[in-house]
Parts: sequence; structure tokens; C-alpha cells
Amino acid sequence: MTPARGSLPSLLGVSPRRPPLQFSASTMLIAAACVVLTVATPLMLRGVEPFATWYYLFAWYSYIALLDAFLVKRGEPGFLLRRPRVFLSMCAWSAVFWFAFELVNLRLRNWYYAYLPDSLPVRWSGTFLAFATVLPGIFGTATVLGSLKAFDGARSRSLRIGPAVLRGMTMAGWLFLSLPLLFPKTFFPLVWGATALLVAPRNYRSGGPCLLRDLERGDPRRLLRLLASGFACGLLWEAWNFAARAKWIYTVPLVGDWRLFEMPVLGFLGFPPFALECDELYRAACRWGVAVALEVHEPVPVTRRFGIVVRRIAIPIAATAVCVVALLGMDRYTVASFTPRVRDLGVISRAEIAELEGVGVTNVFDLVRGFAAGKSERAWIEGARLALFRGIGTDAANALASLGIATIVDLAHQNAANLYGRLRTLRPWDERLRPERVRRWVRDARSLSARERRT
Repeated sequence: MTPARGSLPSLLGVSPRRPPLQFSASTMLIAAACVVLTVATPLMLRGVEPFATWYYLFAWYSYIALLDAFLVKRGEPGFLLRRPRVFLSMCAWSAVFWFAFELVNLRLRNWYYAYLPDSLPVRWSGTFLAFATVLPGIFGTATVLGSLKAFDGARSRSLRIGPAVLRGMTMAGWLFLSLPLLFPKTFFPLVWGATALLVAPRNYRSGGPCLLRDLERGDPRRLLRLLASGFACGLLWEAWNFAARAKWIYTVPLVGDWRLFEMPVLGFLGFPPFALECDELYRAACRWGVAVALEVHEPVPVTRRFGIVVRRIAIPIAATAVCVVALLGMDRYTVASFTPRVRDLGVISRAEIAELEGVGVTNVFDLVRGFAAGKSERAWIEGARLALFRGIGTDAANALASLGIATIVDLAHQNAANLYGRLRTLRPWDERLRPERVRRWVRDARSLSARERRT
């Protein structure tokens, strides 16, 4: 741009100084998130810690930051940058809600965790941070869809909501919750709609914003955005879990062996209704006065019958208890294996372990990556591959080796029910040995062996 005629810079024969380049907070947040993803992904693939074990955290928090920065760029309030209290509230209740599902999973046994850090403070803090991403991911994605006018033209017939409908939903919610707990192998899918059916009628009666009130007005837009958000986040959860070392593995019955990442394909149908549950549960927490409302201009009323002592003291104490009990239960029953250390692998002698640790090979992942030749090293690799297969871990791999099962091929030739009985006889105190996990090991070992024979 040329200076205006007659201006001081033009009279002096110089060009005006350009204003310094400025970066907004949202721009810096986008740059930081992209840098983290760009750095974490290749380092995770190369097995560099902490990215290999905790890749899920690096990926999810980067994604949440990108969502928030996108909203701010579009003039939306967002959560992280402009409303940190809302963001922290979502993170805290996100962890509480998912820990409650972990308690339910102690009965369902639909998934287990593998290769978590063996340090309890690191494991518990990392687990809390991972579970804290659920609500920000779902609500952030749904808000972005709203900003992009997704489903803006959707309309539906007004839903008549009377006392009979609300009572019917409540009864269905109790049924959906009771059947999976009583008959988990048959009715486990119902758990992903139970809490929405139980909580939605109470949210509606409170008079605040909720999905039922939207449908009463013939407005399904938020519901559709939440469903789409649940499905999109489900894909990301499974993709980023599949890539990480510390992960969950499914033992869901009746859905077949066709999987996308770790999840059976039919299992993805559970993510959309789960997003509705998250919305209803968080609005209930807002109604009780223990969470920060999502809407900027539409505060959620607090139900008066909850006294201040119950709201501000009893509910947080109960939520903390849920988290602690769930963590203890997970460590005893749901976590199948911890970081596989070379020193814990029984197929390697003490002298060889000292030699390996002397050159920096301390975990079994490094053993597989670093050694590929030599007779004794092949034995290490086979033992290591077994320990790294489907979350088996070093303890169970040593137990299998003592039964004469030293390789994945050996595992493929076993009868799962018989093998589980032998393992329980050998290790009767080990609550991590579960029949559904042994079935998963044997079934996947057979599939892997068949693929390797074909190639």
C-alpha cells in the first residue's frame, strides 16, 4: 500500500512501518495442537516414551484444543480459551461418568486394559486424564457441528410428553439397567441407553434445557448433532486407542469377530446413544448445582429440594468415592497387564537380562523391536511376542510357558475352556485371569496363525 499523498511519511520519502505480526490465542492454540500431533505420532510409531504409552492423551487433548480454537475463530464462545470453568467442569464430570461405567463393566466384562504403567500414581493420574476427555470431545464436536449449521434444516413432529411418557421412560431405564446386570452376556447392549432413559425425565421436569424439551418443540437438531458427535468421537477413540501401547481390548460377546481397530463393527452402534447419555448426565449435574452450565445465555435451574449440604458436599464426596472404588476395581479385575518389563519375562536368564538392560533394553516392546536374529534371541522374541499378544503380559505369559505354551502358535492349538481351568489351578489368586480373556487370546491366536500360514 502506498502512503497517502501529502502524508508525513510521503514527504520524508519513507514508507510507513508495517504493524507487527500478531497472533491470537486461538492461532497459537491451533499451532500448539498441530505441533503436538505432528511430534507425538511419529514418536509413538517409533516406540518413544511417553508418546508410545500415552499417545491417546496427546491425540485427544490436541483434538479438543483444535475444536476450541476453531469455535473461537468463528466467534463462538468455545470452552477451553474463553470459558475455562466450563471446560474444567466437563473434564471432572467426564471422568466421574466414565468411572461409573467402569464399575458397571466389572459385571459386564466387555473390555479390559493392557500394558498400563506399573507405577500406581502414574497409572491413576493418566487414567483420570484419559477419562476426562470424554465430555469435552463429545460436546466440542457437537458444538462445532452446530457452528457449521449441520442438521440446521432438520425438523420433526412435536413430541407430546406427558406424565405417562415420562413414567414409561423411567421404567424402561430401570429395565435397561437391571437386565445387563442380571444377564450380562445377553443384555449388555442395553446399558448404553439406561442412564439417558432414567435421567431425561427428571431433566425435563426441572424446566431447564434438555433433549426432551427440544423434541417437544419439534427441534431434533441438538439430538442429531450429539448422535453424529458420538459416532465421530467413537471412531477417534478406537483409532487412537489402537495405535497406543496402553490400550483397551474388547471381549464383547455375540457381535462377531469383524473389527474396526479393536472394536467389533456392531459395537460402534453404541457410541451415538452414549453421547445422549453424556448430555443428560451432565445436565443433571448442572441441575444439582455441581457443574457449570454449557449454555451461555440459558442457565440451568437448580432443583430446590437438594439442600446446599447435599449439593456442595455429599455429591462431590460420592463422585470421588466412585472414582477411587472404580480405580481399585480396575486395578484388580479390569487391568489385565502392566508395562511388560524384560526382567519379568521368564524365558530370559538373569545374566541375559543384565546384558540387555546394560544396552538400554528394559521393556518387552524394545526387545521385539531391537532383536531379530540368533537362536537364543529367537526364543526371546517368541516369548516376547506372546507377552505382547492381546494384552497377555509377562505374568500370564510366564504362566502359559510353565504349561508348555511358549508361542502364539502353541496358544492357537489350545482349548480355551480347558486352558482357563489349567491357568486358574496354577494361579488361583490371580483375578486378572478371566475366561472371556482366555477365549479372546485363543481365538485371535488362531486367526493370526491362519493369516501367517496363508502368507
